[in-house]
Amino acid sequence: MQGKRAHRSFYKEDLYFIGEDGGSGDGALGQQIVDLLSNNFAVGAVCGFYEDGFPLYFISDFALQNLNLTIDELLERTHGNYEELIFPEDREAFAASLEDDSWETCEYRLITKSGEPRWFSEHRTQAIAPDGRPIWIGSLRSVQDAHALKNEMLSKVSHDMLTPLNTILGTANLMAANSEDEALKDSCYIISAAASRLMDMIDRAMELRDGSNSEPRSRQSFSLSELMTTTLDSVSRKLHLKNQELKSVLDAQHLDVVSDFSGLARALRALLENASTFSPPDSQIELFVRELPTLQPGFGYYEFAVTDHGIGIARENLDQIFEPFTRVEDTRLDGDIPHMGLGLSVAKQLVQSLGGSISVQSTVGAGSMFSIRVQLELDHTADEALPTCPLRGRRILVVEDNSLNNDILCEFLEMEGAVAIPARDGQQALQEFTRREKGFFDTITMDIHMPVMDGYEATRLIRECTEKGGDEVRIIAVTSDNSSEDIRRILASGMDAHIPKPIDFQALQAVITAKKLN
Repeated sequence: MQGKRAHRSFYKEDLYFIGEDGGSGDGALGQQIVDLLSNNFAVGAVCGFYEDGFPLYFISDFALQNLNLTIDELLERTHGNYEELIFPEDREAFAASLEDDSWETCEYRLITKSGEPRWFSEHRTQAIAPDGRPIWIGSLRSVQDAHALKNEMLSKVSHDMLTPLNTILGTANLMAANSEDEALKDSCYIISAAASRLMDMIDRAMELRDGSNSEPRSRQSFSLSELMTTTLDSVSRKLHLKNQELKSVLDAQHLDVVSDFSGLARALRALLENASTFSPPDSQIELFVRELPTLQPGFGYYEFAVTDHGIGIARENLDQIFEPFTRVEDTRLDGDIPHMGLGLSVAKQLVQSLGGSISVQSTVGAGSMFSIRVQLELDHTADEALPTCPLRGRRILVVEDNSLNNDILCEFLEMEGAVAIPARDGQQALQEFTRREKGFFDTITMDIHMPVMDGYEATRLIRECTEKGGDEVRIIAVTSDNSSEDIRRILASGMDAHIPKPIDFQALQAVITAKKLN
């Protein structure tokens, strides 16, 4: 196997044929390949034999680009075996799909050069190689890219709606936090729950519109215990209204990881809210997190399982449960189901964007268990202990043109011990930053759409102020621009992280206190 080399196809230059000595003889198959891929030039192509390790017959340039590998790196890493590219947890399912002639399309994860898995959909056909051996030919497409839908009007409308919703949620939260009147607190929770319901509909519709939660995403170092606390707190009010008990267990050796904190927290929140929606009052919901064995150095493999004791899902509905706008119809449910059937679909997209998988087991009348399995990079540099008031003493520049939202964010930060200094637009933020000594500000929370100067230009100019520490200060986008294209542009502009509006204050605190990644 060590002697495998590759040569470019005579018929289709972006294909590499692989053999013991460089190979030859693709002419007999060349025209067939051209015909098969004639309408799929924008996707990757792969072909292999039905043998141990699934030896590769050919692979395309585009497939290699998706994995960030050169052909030489591919051969060095796999010795020509396609199995070595497949995420270990998916190899058994892949082999089973090859044995079943009814499988024309399957989804599985391939390991990129960075060691992280990425989801692909393979449309497959069968053929015969020149030497008479049967082969499978697949056209590969990124799952995330395949679902991308562009709708700028929806993006604009959602942004304009999320801004006042952020004000409503922030005001209700602050009123509840500063009041000792239980009746007033309950009223605030009702306001917050109603606003959250509308916010979730908008946010999940945006996730569905975007579809493509592909790289790059905001990545932070954080603790799994911190993730669980933030997520459980975000759903506690919903459960409180139904008097539901939430039990959580964390069973992991490695707690400190590097990933998209916000994306993983949102996926877990969607599963927990779904469990609450379809469970009766006074019932129990469990979140169990455990670390699984993995063969990938530097990574941990984790399972997040959410179990409820609700109405359950009929077997015939399990295949559709992750489809957009899918809602379980059951006479045991109240007529007013507080969602549009987007939560599970969005959770799947978020999990797949992290290279993970999501599944469900359910029994009608006994409840359901939704499981997320995801590989996360380990953070070996994490501090042993975190301060009890992690924001205490931090100086934070809050850049937000909506004065009420600015006041709410500043008040939250000051309640947590930080010193918050407001700025109403990008130009004022630049002035506040440059008139202080180097290192004065620990963090800047940056809105994007502002008059006078927007967040992108302000970030660029602040980064150029190296004599003031502009190249070192943490800049966090806090914005309603939440599509993958928005996040990609935000991170490319020099900002360190992204927090969506309406603001999850605990998620914001976690991002502020996380170690800055190089």
